[in-house]
Amino acid sequence: MWCRLSILLVLSWWATCSVAQPTVHGRVFDGQGKPLPGANVQAVNRQKSTATGVEGDFRLVLPPGSVTLVISHTGFQKLSLKFTLARDTLITVFMESLTEQLDEVVVSADRLLQSDQFSETRASTYTLSVKEISSIAVLGGEANLIKTIQLLPGVSKGVEGTSDLFVRGGAADQNLVLLDGAPVYNTGHLFGFLSVFNPDILEGVEAMNGAFPASYGGRLSSILNVRSQSRPVDRFRMNGNVGLLASRLMVAQPVIKNKLDVWVAGRRTYIDQVVRVVGESLPYFFYDLNAKVSYRPSARDYLEFTYYSGQDVLDFQRSERRNINSDFIIGNRTQTLFWRKSLRRNLHSELNLYGTKFNYTIENTFEDSRLFVNSSIQDWGGKWKMQWDSLGSVSLSGGLESVHHRVSPNVINTSGEISELLQSSATRPQTSLETSAFVQADGAWQNRWTWSVGFRLSSAWVANKLYTEPEPRVALRYQISERSAVKASYSRMAQYLHRVSSAAVAFPTDIWYPVTNRVSPQTANQGTLAWQHVIPARGLFVSLEAYYKDMNQLIGYREGTNLFLNTEFEDQLIQGRGLAYGLEFLLKKESGKLTGWISY
Repeated sequence: MWCRLSILLVLSWWATCSVAQPTVHGRVFDGQGKPLPGANVQAVNRQKSTATGVEGDFRLVLPPGSVTLVISHTGFQKLSLKFTLARDTLITVFMESLTEQLDEVVVSADRLLQSDQFSETRASTYTLSVKEISSIAVLGGEANLIKTIQLLPGVSKGVEGTSDLFVRGGAADQNLVLLDGAPVYNTGHLFGFLSVFNPDILEGVEAMNGAFPASYGGRLSSILNVRSQSRPVDRFRMNGNVGLLASRLMVAQPVIKNKLDVWVAGRRTYIDQVVRVVGESLPYFFYDLNAKVSYRPSARDYLEFTYYSGQDVLDFQRSERRNINSDFIIGNRTQTLFWRKSLRRNLHSELNLYGTKFNYTIENTFEDSRLFVNSSIQDWGGKWKMQWDSLGSVSLSGGLESVHHRVSPNVINTSGEISELLQSSATRPQTSLETSAFVQADGAWQNRWTWSVGFRLSSAWVANKLYTEPEPRVALRYQISERSAVKASYSRMAQYLHRVSSAAVAFPTDIWYPVTNRVSPQTANQGTLAWQHVIPARGLFVSLEAYYKDMNQLIGYREGTNLFLNTEFEDQLIQGRGLAYGLEFLLKKESGKLTGWISY
Protein backbone atom coordinates (compact mmCIF):
# COMPACT_ATOMS: atom_id res chain seq x y z
CA MET A 1 0.00 0.00 0.00
CA TRP A 2 2.78 2.46 0.98
CA CYS A 3 4.72 1.47 -2.13
CA ARG A 4 1.77 2.27 -4.40
CA LEU A 5 1.15 5.56 -2.59
CA SER A 6 4.80 6.54 -2.98
CA ILE A 7 4.73 5.77 -6.68
CA LEU A 8 1.60 7.91 -7.11
CA LEU A 9 3.18 10.83 -5.23
CA VAL A 10 6.37 10.59 -7.29
CA LEU A 11 4.39 10.53 -10.54
CA SER A 12 2.33 13.52 -9.45
CA TRP A 13 5.43 15.52 -8.44
CA TRP A 14 7.28 14.56 -11.62
CA ALA A 15 4.37 15.50 -13.87
CA THR A 16 3.69 18.86 -12.20
CA CYS A 17 7.20 20.04 -11.41
CA SER A 18 9.32 18.74 -14.27
CA VAL A 19 7.43 20.29 -17.16
CA ALA A 20 9.75 22.73 -18.89
CA GLN A 21 6.91 24.57 -20.63
CA PRO A 22 3.31 25.10 -19.54
CA THR A 23 0.58 22.93 -21.02
CA VAL A 24 -2.83 23.93 -22.29
CA HIS A 25 -5.15 21.00 -21.85
CA GLY A 26 -8.90 20.66 -21.78
CA ARG A 27 -12.03 19.18 -23.29
CA VAL A 28 -14.38 20.25 -26.06
CA PHE A 29 -18.12 19.53 -25.82
CA ASP A 30 -21.07 20.13 -28.12
CA GLY A 31 -24.10 22.15 -27.09
CA GLN A 32 -25.59 19.14 -25.32
CA GLY A 33 -22.51 18.49 -23.22
CA LYS A 34 -21.30 15.48 -25.18
CA PRO A 35 -17.54 15.20 -25.95
CA LEU A 36 -16.69 16.36 -29.46
CA PRO A 37 -13.98 14.21 -31.06
CA GLY A 38 -12.05 15.40 -34.11
CA ALA A 39 -12.23 19.13 -33.33
CA ASN A 40 -9.23 21.13 -34.56
CA VAL A 41 -7.38 23.03 -31.82
CA GLN A 42 -4.77 25.39 -33.25
CA ALA A 43 -2.40 27.84 -31.57
CA VAL A 44 -2.26 30.18 -34.55
CA ASN A 45 0.58 32.35 -33.25
CA ARG A 46 2.71 29.36 -32.19
CA GLN A 47 2.42 27.15 -35.30
CA LYS A 48 1.17 24.22 -33.24
CA SER A 49 -2.07 22.31 -33.47
CA THR A 50 -3.76 19.09 -32.45
CA ALA A 51 -7.14 17.37 -32.62
CA THR A 52 -9.44 16.31 -29.82
CA GLY A 53 -9.60 12.62 -28.99
CA VAL A 54 -12.63 10.39 -28.64
CA GLU A 55 -13.41 11.97 -25.24
CA GLY A 56 -13.07 15.51 -26.62
CA ASP A 57 -9.74 15.96 -24.84
CA PHE A 58 -6.69 17.81 -26.15
CA ARG A 59 -3.24 18.86 -24.99
CA LEU A 60 -0.78 21.47 -26.31
CA VAL A 61 2.65 22.24 -24.83
CA LEU A 62 3.44 25.90 -25.58
CA PRO A 63 6.02 28.52 -24.54
CA PRO A 64 4.78 31.11 -22.01
CA GLY A 65 3.25 34.31 -23.34
CA SER A 66 0.26 35.43 -25.36
CA VAL A 67 -1.71 32.57 -26.93
CA THR A 68 -4.52 32.58 -29.49
CA LEU A 69 -6.40 29.30 -29.73
CA VAL A 70 -8.78 28.66 -32.63
CA ILE A 71 -11.14 25.70 -32.15
CA SER A 72 -13.19 24.49 -35.11
CA HIS A 73 -15.30 21.53 -36.17
CA THR A 74 -17.51 20.96 -39.19
CA GLY A 75 -21.11 21.87 -38.32
CA PHE A 76 -20.14 24.06 -35.34
CA GLN A 77 -19.32 27.73 -34.89
CA LYS A 78 -15.60 28.46 -34.79
CA LEU A 79 -14.23 29.75 -31.47
CA SER A 80 -11.23 31.99 -30.87
CA LEU A 81 -9.70 32.29 -27.39
CA LYS A 82 -6.97 34.78 -26.42
CA PHE A 83 -5.14 34.59 -23.10
CA THR A 84 -1.72 34.87 -21.46
CA LEU A 85 -0.10 31.53 -20.69
CA ALA A 86 2.08 31.51 -17.57
CA ARG A 87 1.39 28.08 -16.09
CA ASP A 88 -0.54 24.89 -16.84
CA THR A 89 -4.01 25.94 -17.96
CA LEU A 90 -7.25 23.97 -18.11
CA ILE A 91 -9.91 24.93 -20.68
CA THR A 92 -13.45 23.59 -21.04
CA VAL A 93 -15.16 24.59 -24.29
CA PHE A 94 -18.80 24.21 -25.40
CA MET A 95 -19.33 24.62 -29.15
CA GLU A 96 -22.65 25.74 -30.63
CA SER A 97 -23.97 24.10 -33.79
CA LEU A 98 -24.53 26.12 -36.95
CA THR A 99 -28.15 26.78 -37.83
CA GLU A 100 -27.51 26.88 -41.55
CA GLN A 101 -26.20 24.18 -43.86
CA LEU A 102 -22.48 24.65 -44.49
CA ASP A 103 -20.76 24.34 -47.81
CA GLU A 104 -18.10 21.66 -48.05
CA VAL A 105 -15.00 22.58 -46.07
CA VAL A 106 -11.75 22.15 -47.96
CA VAL A 107 -8.89 21.39 -45.59
CA SER A 108 -5.56 22.76 -46.77
CA ALA A 109 -2.40 20.69 -46.57
CA ASP A 110 -0.78 22.83 -43.90
CA ARG A 111 -3.49 21.67 -41.46
CA LEU A 112 -2.46 18.04 -41.73
CA LEU A 113 -0.56 18.35 -38.45
CA GLN A 114 -3.97 18.39 -36.78
CA SER A 115 -4.35 14.70 -37.65
CA ASP A 116 -5.77 12.93 -34.62
CA GLN A 117 -3.80 9.83 -35.52
CA PHE A 118 -0.48 11.67 -35.45
CA SER A 119 -1.11 13.63 -32.24
CA GLU A 120 -2.61 10.67 -30.33
CA THR A 121 -0.30 9.19 -27.66
CA ARG A 122 -1.20 5.66 -28.70
CA ALA A 123 -0.35 3.94 -31.93
CA SER A 124 -2.62 1.24 -33.44
CA THR A 125 -5.61 3.59 -33.22
CA TYR A 126 -7.65 4.64 -36.26
CA THR A 127 -10.57 7.08 -36.33
CA LEU A 128 -12.89 7.00 -39.35
CA SER A 129 -15.57 9.52 -40.21
CA VAL A 130 -18.85 8.74 -41.94
CA LYS A 131 -17.51 10.50 -45.04
CA GLU A 132 -14.53 8.15 -45.19
CA ILE A 133 -16.72 5.09 -44.69
CA SER A 134 -19.19 6.20 -47.36
CA SER A 135 -16.45 6.99 -49.89
CA ILE A 136 -15.33 3.35 -50.14
CA ALA A 137 -16.73 1.49 -53.16
CA VAL A 138 -19.39 -0.90 -51.84
CA LEU A 139 -21.88 -3.50 -53.02
CA GLY A 140 -25.19 -2.11 -54.27
CA GLY A 141 -24.41 1.46 -53.18
CA GLU A 142 -24.56 0.64 -49.45
CA ALA A 143 -21.67 1.83 -47.28
CA ASN A 144 -20.15 -1.06 -45.33
CA LEU A 145 -18.34 -0.21 -42.11
CA ILE A 146 -16.89 -3.71 -41.64
CA LYS A 147 -15.49 -3.83 -45.19
CA THR A 148 -13.86 -0.44 -44.55
CA ILE A 149 -12.26 -1.70 -41.33
CA GLN A 150 -10.83 -4.64 -43.29
CA LEU A 151 -8.76 -2.14 -45.29
CA LEU A 152 -6.86 -0.97 -42.19
CA PRO A 153 -3.35 -2.26 -41.38
CA GLY A 154 -3.25 -5.61 -39.60
CA VAL A 155 -6.88 -6.50 -40.36
CA SER A 156 -7.89 -9.47 -42.52
CA LYS A 157 -11.34 -10.50 -43.65
CA GLY A 158 -12.95 -13.80 -42.71
CA VAL A 159 -14.31 -16.52 -44.93
CA GLU A 160 -16.96 -15.65 -47.51
CA GLY A 161 -20.45 -15.50 -46.08
CA THR A 162 -19.37 -13.90 -42.79
CA SER A 163 -18.42 -10.44 -41.53
CA ASP A 164 -15.58 -11.73 -39.36
CA LEU A 165 -12.42 -9.72 -38.70
CA PHE A 166 -9.02 -11.23 -37.95
CA VAL A 167 -6.70 -8.69 -36.32
CA ARG A 168 -2.97 -9.26 -35.89
CA GLY A 169 -3.15 -13.02 -35.92
CA GLY A 170 -6.11 -13.21 -33.56
CA ALA A 171 -9.34 -15.15 -33.92
CA ALA A 172 -12.68 -13.75 -35.05
CA ASP A 173 -14.13 -13.77 -31.51
CA GLN A 174 -11.30 -11.61 -30.15
CA ASN A 175 -12.83 -8.34 -31.40
CA LEU A 176 -15.18 -6.30 -29.21
CA VAL A 177 -17.67 -4.37 -31.37
CA LEU A 178 -19.59 -1.69 -29.47
CA LEU A 179 -22.57 0.37 -30.62
CA ASP A 180 -22.88 3.30 -28.21
CA GLY A 181 -21.29 1.11 -25.54
CA ALA A 182 -23.36 -2.07 -26.09
CA PRO A 183 -21.69 -5.20 -27.55
CA VAL A 184 -22.86 -6.33 -31.00
CA TYR A 185 -22.23 -10.04 -31.63
CA ASN A 186 -23.25 -10.28 -35.29
CA THR A 187 -22.00 -7.45 -37.50
CA GLY A 188 -23.19 -8.52 -40.94
CA HIS A 189 -26.29 -8.62 -43.12
CA LEU A 190 -26.64 -10.59 -46.35
CA PHE A 191 -24.04 -13.16 -45.21
CA GLY A 192 -21.37 -10.53 -44.65
CA PHE A 193 -21.84 -8.43 -47.79
CA LEU A 194 -23.35 -5.56 -45.77
CA SER A 195 -22.79 -4.43 -42.18
CA VAL A 196 -25.53 -4.03 -39.58
CA PHE A 197 -24.58 -0.36 -39.10
CA ASN A 198 -26.84 1.98 -41.05
CA PRO A 199 -24.61 4.80 -42.40
CA ASP A 200 -27.41 7.36 -41.93
CA ILE A 201 -27.25 7.01 -38.14
CA LEU A 202 -23.45 6.81 -37.77
CA GLU A 203 -21.31 9.62 -36.36
CA GLY A 204 -17.94 7.89 -36.50
CA VAL A 205 -15.93 4.88 -35.43
CA GLU A 206 -12.68 4.31 -33.56
CA ALA A 207 -10.73 1.11 -34.17
CA MET A 208 -8.02 0.08 -31.69
CA ASN A 209 -5.72 -2.82 -32.58
CA GLY A 210 -3.24 -2.32 -29.74
CA ALA A 211 -2.16 0.13 -27.01
CA PHE A 212 -5.60 -0.25 -25.45
CA PRO A 213 -6.81 2.28 -22.84
CA ALA A 214 -7.48 0.82 -19.40
CA SER A 215 -11.19 1.59 -19.75
CA TYR A 216 -11.57 -1.12 -22.42
CA GLY A 217 -11.26 -4.87 -21.99
CA GLY A 218 -12.93 -8.21 -22.58
CA ARG A 219 -11.26 -9.09 -25.91
CA LEU A 220 -7.69 -9.83 -26.98
CA SER A 221 -7.25 -8.34 -30.45
CA SER A 222 -9.27 -5.18 -31.10
CA ILE A 223 -11.92 -2.75 -29.94
CA LEU A 224 -14.33 -1.28 -32.50
CA ASN A 225 -16.15 1.64 -30.90
CA VAL A 226 -19.08 2.71 -33.13
CA ARG A 227 -20.92 5.93 -32.25
CA SER A 228 -24.36 6.92 -33.52
CA GLN A 229 -25.41 10.48 -34.31
CA SER A 230 -25.45 12.86 -31.35
CA ARG A 231 -25.17 16.34 -32.85
CA PRO A 232 -27.91 18.78 -31.84
CA VAL A 233 -30.99 18.87 -34.08
CA ASP A 234 -32.12 22.42 -34.83
CA ARG A 235 -34.99 21.55 -37.19
CA PHE A 236 -36.80 18.60 -38.75
CA ARG A 237 -34.49 16.54 -40.96
CA MET A 238 -35.18 13.61 -43.24
CA ASN A 239 -32.76 11.64 -45.36
CA GLY A 240 -33.41 8.60 -47.53
CA ASN A 241 -31.82 6.42 -50.14
CA VAL A 242 -33.05 3.82 -52.63
CA GLY A 243 -30.29 1.35 -53.50
CA LEU A 244 -29.99 -1.81 -55.52
CA LEU A 245 -30.11 -4.03 -52.43
CA ALA A 246 -31.95 -2.00 -49.81
CA SER A 247 -33.73 1.26 -49.09
CA ARG A 248 -33.30 3.33 -45.98
CA LEU A 249 -34.91 6.33 -44.30
CA MET A 250 -33.72 8.54 -41.44
CA VAL A 251 -35.78 11.14 -39.56
CA ALA A 252 -34.52 13.58 -36.89
CA GLN A 253 -36.85 15.88 -34.96
CA PRO A 254 -36.24 18.39 -32.13
CA VAL A 255 -39.07 17.89 -29.63
CA ILE A 256 -37.89 20.61 -27.22
CA LYS A 257 -35.30 22.87 -28.82
CA ASN A 258 -31.84 22.55 -27.26
CA LYS A 259 -33.20 19.96 -24.81
CA LEU A 260 -34.93 16.94 -26.36
CA ASP A 261 -34.13 15.39 -29.76
CA VAL A 262 -35.32 12.18 -31.45
CA TRP A 263 -33.58 10.17 -34.20
CA VAL A 264 -35.16 7.22 -36.04
CA ALA A 265 -33.61 5.30 -38.93
CA GLY A 266 -34.73 2.15 -40.72
CA ARG A 267 -33.45 -0.03 -43.54
CA ARG A 268 -34.83 -3.05 -45.40
CA THR A 269 -34.21 -5.10 -48.50
CA TYR A 270 -37.08 -4.97 -50.96
CA ILE A 271 -35.95 -7.33 -53.71
CA ASP A 272 -38.09 -10.11 -52.24
CA GLN A 273 -41.16 -7.89 -52.64
CA VAL A 274 -40.25 -6.86 -56.20
CA VAL A 275 -39.76 -10.39 -57.51
CA ARG A 276 -43.03 -11.44 -55.86
CA VAL A 277 -44.88 -9.02 -58.17
CA VAL A 278 -43.64 -10.93 -61.23
CA GLY A 279 -44.61 -14.27 -59.73
CA GLU A 280 -41.16 -15.32 -58.56
CA SER A 281 -39.87 -15.93 -55.05
CA LEU A 282 -36.71 -14.79 -53.29
CA PRO A 283 -36.65 -16.37 -49.82
CA TYR A 284 -34.42 -13.76 -48.14
CA PHE A 285 -34.69 -10.30 -46.59
CA PHE A 286 -33.08 -8.29 -43.81
CA TYR A 287 -34.05 -5.23 -41.84
CA ASP A 288 -32.66 -3.04 -39.09
CA LEU A 289 -34.08 -0.25 -36.95
CA ASN A 290 -32.22 2.44 -35.00
CA ALA A 291 -33.77 4.90 -32.56
CA LYS A 292 -32.19 7.48 -30.29
CA VAL A 293 -33.54 10.00 -27.79
CA SER A 294 -31.20 12.62 -26.31
CA TYR A 295 -32.17 14.88 -23.43
CA ARG A 296 -30.36 17.70 -21.65
CA PRO A 297 -32.28 18.59 -18.46
CA SER A 298 -29.63 21.07 -17.28
CA ALA A 299 -26.32 22.61 -18.27
CA ARG A 300 -24.48 19.89 -16.35
CA ASP A 301 -26.43 16.81 -17.44
CA TYR A 302 -26.83 14.91 -20.69
CA LEU A 303 -28.86 11.71 -21.14
CA GLU A 304 -29.50 9.52 -24.15
CA PHE A 305 -31.32 6.28 -24.88
CA THR A 306 -30.30 4.20 -27.90
CA TYR A 307 -32.09 1.21 -29.41
CA TYR A 308 -31.09 -1.12 -32.24
CA SER A 309 -32.80 -4.19 -33.68
CA GLY A 310 -31.94 -6.14 -36.81
CA GLN A 311 -32.61 -9.54 -38.38
CA ASP A 312 -31.76 -11.64 -41.41
CA VAL A 313 -34.52 -14.03 -42.49
CA LEU A 314 -34.07 -16.89 -44.95
CA ASP A 315 -37.28 -18.80 -45.72
CA PHE A 316 -37.16 -21.69 -48.18
CA GLN A 317 -40.50 -23.19 -49.15
CA ARG A 318 -41.24 -25.64 -51.91
CA SER A 319 -44.19 -24.42 -53.94
CA GLU A 320 -45.27 -27.91 -55.00
CA ARG A 321 -45.27 -29.19 -51.41
CA ARG A 322 -46.20 -26.50 -48.93
CA ASN A 323 -45.54 -28.78 -45.97
CA ILE A 324 -41.78 -28.62 -46.62
CA ASN A 325 -40.28 -25.47 -45.17
CA SER A 326 -36.84 -24.31 -43.96
CA ASP A 327 -36.32 -21.12 -41.94
CA PHE A 328 -33.10 -19.50 -40.78
CA ILE A 329 -33.28 -16.34 -38.63
CA ILE A 330 -30.33 -14.52 -37.09
CA GLY A 331 -30.45 -11.18 -35.30
CA ASN A 332 -29.17 -8.66 -32.74
CA ARG A 333 -30.93 -6.34 -30.36
CA THR A 334 -29.30 -3.68 -28.14
CA GLN A 335 -30.50 -0.91 -25.86
CA THR A 336 -28.34 1.63 -24.05
CA LEU A 337 -29.00 4.28 -21.41
CA PHE A 338 -26.20 6.84 -21.05
CA TRP A 339 -25.83 9.67 -18.52
CA ARG A 340 -23.03 12.21 -18.41
CA LYS A 341 -22.78 14.71 -15.55
CA SER A 342 -20.33 17.57 -15.11
CA LEU A 343 -19.70 17.66 -11.38
CA ARG A 344 -17.21 20.51 -11.74
CA ARG A 345 -15.52 22.29 -14.60
CA ASN A 346 -12.76 19.67 -14.63
CA LEU A 347 -14.59 16.67 -13.16
CA HIS A 348 -16.98 14.55 -15.22
CA SER A 349 -18.92 11.37 -14.54
CA GLU A 350 -20.28 8.92 -17.13
CA LEU A 351 -22.69 6.04 -16.56
CA ASN A 352 -23.62 3.60 -19.31
CA LEU A 353 -26.20 0.82 -18.80
CA TYR A 354 -26.96 -1.62 -21.59
CA GLY A 355 -28.64 -4.83 -22.62
CA THR A 356 -27.86 -6.87 -25.71
CA LYS A 357 -29.07 -10.13 -27.21
CA PHE A 358 -27.91 -12.23 -30.14
CA ASN A 359 -29.61 -15.41 -31.32
CA TYR A 360 -30.06 -17.60 -34.34
CA THR A 361 -32.86 -20.05 -35.08
CA ILE A 362 -33.06 -22.89 -37.59
CA GLU A 363 -36.44 -24.52 -38.14
CA ASN A 364 -37.08 -27.29 -40.66
CA THR A 365 -40.51 -28.79 -41.30
CA PHE A 366 -40.87 -31.69 -43.72
CA GLU A 367 -43.60 -34.30 -44.05
CA ASP A 368 -44.52 -35.11 -40.45
CA SER A 369 -41.18 -34.14 -38.85
CA ARG A 370 -39.96 -30.93 -37.29
CA LEU A 371 -36.46 -29.80 -36.26
CA PHE A 372 -35.90 -26.65 -34.22
CA VAL A 373 -32.41 -25.40 -33.25
CA ASN A 374 -31.69 -22.23 -31.28
CA SER A 375 -28.59 -20.65 -29.77
CA SER A 376 -28.44 -17.30 -27.98
CA ILE A 377 -26.41 -15.03 -25.73
CA GLN A 378 -27.85 -12.22 -23.63
CA ASP A 379 -25.89 -9.57 -21.69
CA TRP A 380 -26.88 -7.03 -19.08
CA GLY A 381 -24.07 -4.67 -18.14
CA GLY A 382 -22.97 -1.28 -16.96
CA LYS A 383 -19.92 0.96 -16.92
CA TRP A 384 -19.17 3.92 -14.66
CA LYS A 385 -16.27 6.26 -15.35
CA MET A 386 -14.86 9.41 -13.73
CA GLN A 387 -12.59 11.86 -15.58
CA TRP A 388 -10.49 14.47 -13.74
CA ASP A 389 -8.44 17.01 -15.72
CA SER A 390 -6.78 19.02 -12.99
CA LEU A 391 -3.45 17.55 -11.87
CA GLY A 392 -1.07 19.95 -13.62
CA SER A 393 -0.46 18.46 -17.06
CA VAL A 394 -1.91 15.13 -15.94
CA SER A 395 -5.49 13.90 -16.34
CA LEU A 396 -6.80 11.00 -14.28
CA SER A 397 -9.66 8.63 -15.02
CA GLY A 398 -11.02 5.53 -13.38
CA GLY A 399 -14.12 3.46 -13.02
CA LEU A 400 -15.93 0.16 -12.68
CA GLU A 401 -17.50 -2.17 -15.24
CA SER A 402 -19.68 -5.26 -14.90
CA VAL A 403 -21.56 -7.52 -17.31
CA HIS A 404 -23.71 -10.61 -16.75
CA HIS A 405 -23.70 -13.20 -19.55
CA ARG A 406 -26.42 -15.80 -20.08
CA VAL A 407 -25.55 -18.24 -22.85
CA SER A 408 -27.90 -20.92 -24.21
CA PRO A 409 -25.96 -22.89 -26.83
CA ASN A 410 -27.65 -25.50 -29.03
CA VAL A 411 -31.22 -25.91 -27.81
CA ILE A 412 -32.67 -28.73 -29.96
CA ASN A 413 -36.34 -29.73 -30.24
CA THR A 414 -37.54 -32.49 -32.55
CA SER A 415 -40.87 -34.14 -33.27
CA GLY A 416 -42.18 -36.75 -35.66
CA GLU A 417 -40.05 -39.38 -37.36
CA ILE A 418 -36.84 -37.39 -36.99
CA SER A 419 -37.07 -37.69 -33.21
CA GLU A 420 -36.18 -41.38 -33.57
CA LEU A 421 -32.82 -40.34 -35.04
CA LEU A 422 -32.24 -37.11 -33.14
CA GLN A 423 -33.78 -36.61 -29.74
CA SER A 424 -34.62 -33.26 -28.20
CA SER A 425 -31.84 -31.98 -25.98
CA ALA A 426 -30.30 -28.78 -24.72
CA THR A 427 -26.97 -27.65 -23.35
CA ARG A 428 -27.51 -26.34 -19.85
CA PRO A 429 -27.61 -22.50 -19.94
CA GLN A 430 -24.30 -21.04 -18.80
CA THR A 431 -24.02 -17.82 -16.80
CA SER A 432 -21.02 -15.77 -15.79
CA LEU A 433 -20.43 -12.39 -14.18
CA GLU A 434 -17.51 -10.26 -15.37
CA THR A 435 -16.35 -7.34 -13.23
CA SER A 436 -13.50 -4.89 -13.78
CA ALA A 437 -11.93 -1.90 -12.09
CA PHE A 438 -9.62 0.44 -13.99
CA VAL A 439 -7.52 3.55 -13.48
CA GLN A 440 -5.48 5.58 -15.95
CA ALA A 441 -3.21 8.64 -15.95
CA ASP A 442 -2.37 10.64 -19.09
CA GLY A 443 0.16 13.43 -19.23
CA ALA A 444 2.97 15.30 -20.96
CA TRP A 445 6.60 15.91 -20.02
CA GLN A 446 8.65 18.79 -21.36
CA ASN A 447 7.59 19.62 -24.91
CA ARG A 448 8.21 16.28 -26.65
CA TRP A 449 6.94 13.45 -24.44
CA THR A 450 3.36 12.35 -23.84
CA TRP A 451 2.47 9.23 -21.89
CA SER A 452 -0.41 7.10 -20.68
CA VAL A 453 -0.20 4.60 -17.82
CA GLY A 454 -3.16 2.46 -16.82
CA PHE A 455 -4.15 -0.65 -14.94
CA ARG A 456 -7.23 -2.84 -15.22
CA LEU A 457 -8.13 -5.65 -12.83
CA SER A 458 -10.70 -7.99 -14.35
CA SER A 459 -12.43 -11.06 -12.98
CA ALA A 460 -15.13 -13.57 -13.87
CA TRP A 461 -17.40 -15.52 -11.53
CA VAL A 462 -18.68 -18.80 -12.92
CA ALA A 463 -20.36 -21.47 -10.79
CA ASN A 464 -18.07 -21.75 -7.75
CA LYS A 465 -14.88 -20.57 -9.45
CA LEU A 466 -13.32 -17.10 -9.67
CA TYR A 467 -10.85 -16.08 -12.37
CA THR A 468 -8.83 -12.89 -11.90
CA GLU A 469 -6.45 -11.27 -14.38
CA PRO A 470 -4.27 -8.13 -13.99
CA GLU A 471 -4.10 -6.03 -17.16
CA PRO A 472 -1.41 -3.29 -17.17
CA ARG A 473 -1.34 -0.75 -20.02
CA VAL A 474 1.49 1.65 -20.97
CA ALA A 475 1.84 3.98 -23.98
CA LEU A 476 4.60 6.50 -24.78
CA ARG A 477 5.01 9.06 -27.54
CA TYR A 478 8.17 11.02 -28.35
CA GLN A 479 7.95 13.82 -30.90
CA ILE A 480 11.22 13.82 -32.84
CA SER A 481 10.27 16.93 -34.78
CA GLU A 482 7.13 18.79 -35.74
CA ARG A 483 6.60 16.23 -38.49
CA SER A 484 7.83 12.96 -36.95
CA ALA A 485 7.05 10.95 -33.83
CA VAL A 486 7.91 7.58 -32.30
CA LYS A 487 5.38 5.60 -30.25
CA ALA A 488 5.69 2.51 -28.07
CA SER A 489 3.16 0.58 -26.02
CA TYR A 490 2.51 -2.53 -23.97
CA SER A 491 -0.89 -3.94 -23.07
CA ARG A 492 -2.22 -7.09 -21.48
CA MET A 493 -5.76 -8.23 -22.26
CA ALA A 494 -8.01 -10.98 -20.89
CA GLN A 495 -11.08 -12.59 -22.50
CA TYR A 496 -13.71 -14.52 -20.55
CA LEU A 497 -16.10 -15.28 -23.42
CA HIS A 498 -15.26 -17.56 -26.35
CA ARG A 499 -16.76 -18.43 -29.70
CA VAL A 500 -16.38 -21.77 -31.43
CA SER A 501 -17.40 -22.26 -35.05
CA SER A 502 -18.87 -25.25 -36.80
CA ALA A 503 -17.73 -26.26 -40.26
CA ALA A 504 -20.73 -28.58 -40.70
CA VAL A 505 -22.99 -25.88 -42.19
CA ALA A 506 -22.39 -22.78 -44.28
CA PHE A 507 -24.60 -20.54 -42.14
CA PRO A 508 -23.10 -18.41 -39.32
CA THR A 509 -24.08 -20.88 -36.59
CA ASP A 510 -21.25 -20.07 -34.21
CA ILE A 511 -21.58 -20.91 -30.52
CA TRP A 512 -20.62 -18.47 -27.77
CA TYR A 513 -19.39 -20.06 -24.57
CA PRO A 514 -18.19 -18.45 -21.31
CA VAL A 515 -15.35 -19.63 -19.10
CA THR A 516 -16.20 -22.61 -16.93
CA ASN A 517 -14.46 -24.72 -14.30
CA ARG A 518 -12.69 -26.46 -17.18
CA VAL A 519 -12.38 -23.69 -19.78
CA SER A 520 -9.94 -20.96 -18.72
CA PRO A 521 -9.90 -17.32 -19.91
CA GLN A 522 -7.74 -16.33 -22.86
CA THR A 523 -4.94 -13.80 -22.29
CA ALA A 524 -2.62 -11.82 -24.56
CA ASN A 525 0.48 -9.68 -24.07
CA GLN A 526 1.13 -7.25 -26.90
CA GLY A 527 3.93 -4.78 -27.54
CA THR A 528 4.10 -2.23 -30.35
CA LEU A 529 6.70 0.17 -31.74
CA ALA A 530 5.71 2.75 -34.35
CA TRP A 531 7.22 5.58 -36.39
CA GLN A 532 4.85 8.19 -37.83
CA HIS A 533 5.54 11.09 -40.18
CA VAL A 534 3.49 13.80 -41.87
CA ILE A 535 4.30 15.56 -45.16
CA PRO A 536 2.17 18.72 -45.09
CA ALA A 537 3.08 19.90 -48.59
CA ARG A 538 1.51 16.76 -50.07
CA GLY A 539 -1.13 16.12 -47.42
CA LEU A 540 0.37 12.74 -46.50
CA PHE A 541 0.53 10.71 -43.30
CA VAL A 542 2.94 7.76 -43.08
CA SER A 543 3.03 5.10 -40.37
CA LEU A 544 5.33 2.11 -39.93
CA GLU A 545 4.47 -0.12 -36.97
CA ALA A 546 5.84 -3.39 -35.59
CA TYR A 547 3.95 -5.57 -33.12
CA TYR A 548 4.54 -8.73 -31.10
CA LYS A 549 1.61 -10.59 -29.52
CA ASP A 550 1.81 -13.65 -27.26
CA MET A 551 -1.57 -15.37 -26.67
CA ASN A 552 -2.42 -18.08 -24.15
CA GLN A 553 -5.36 -20.45 -23.50
CA LEU A 554 -6.74 -19.98 -27.01
CA ILE A 555 -9.94 -21.94 -27.59
CA GLY A 556 -10.49 -24.57 -30.26
CA TYR A 557 -11.91 -28.06 -30.69
CA ARG A 558 -10.58 -31.47 -31.52
CA GLU A 559 -10.25 -32.51 -35.14
CA GLY A 560 -13.41 -34.06 -36.53
CA THR A 561 -15.70 -32.50 -33.93
CA ASN A 562 -19.17 -31.54 -35.17
CA LEU A 563 -20.52 -28.71 -33.02
CA PHE A 564 -23.77 -28.39 -34.95
CA LEU A 565 -26.59 -30.36 -33.26
CA ASN A 566 -24.16 -31.19 -30.46
CA THR A 567 -25.13 -30.35 -26.89
CA GLU A 568 -22.20 -32.10 -25.20
CA PHE A 569 -19.25 -30.36 -26.78
CA GLU A 570 -17.23 -29.09 -23.80
CA ASP A 571 -15.26 -32.35 -23.76
CA GLN A 572 -14.21 -31.59 -27.34
CA LEU A 573 -12.80 -28.14 -26.58
CA ILE A 574 -9.04 -27.70 -26.31
CA GLN A 575 -6.85 -24.74 -25.36
CA GLY A 576 -3.38 -23.79 -26.51
CA ARG A 577 -0.91 -21.00 -27.18
CA GLY A 578 -0.54 -18.60 -30.11
CA LEU A 579 2.17 -16.20 -31.27
CA ALA A 580 1.81 -13.39 -33.80
CA TYR A 581 4.23 -10.70 -34.90
CA GLY A 582 4.53 -8.49 -37.92
CA LEU A 583 5.21 -5.15 -39.56
CA GLU A 584 2.39 -2.86 -40.72
CA PHE A 585 2.48 0.04 -43.16
CA LEU A 586 0.01 2.87 -43.77
CA LEU A 587 0.20 5.69 -46.32
CA LYS A 588 -2.78 8.02 -46.05
CA LYS A 589 -3.62 11.11 -48.10
CA GLU A 590 -5.85 13.31 -45.98
CA SER A 591 -6.37 16.41 -48.11
CA GLY A 592 -6.67 17.50 -51.72
CA LYS A 593 -8.84 16.29 -54.57
CA LEU A 594 -7.61 12.72 -54.14
CA THR A 595 -7.88 11.18 -50.66
CA GLY A 596 -7.58 7.64 -49.35
CA TRP A 597 -5.00 5.24 -48.00
CA ILE A 598 -2.78 2.28 -48.82
CA SER A 599 -2.08 -0.25 -46.07
CA TYR A 600 -0.35 -3.53 -45.52
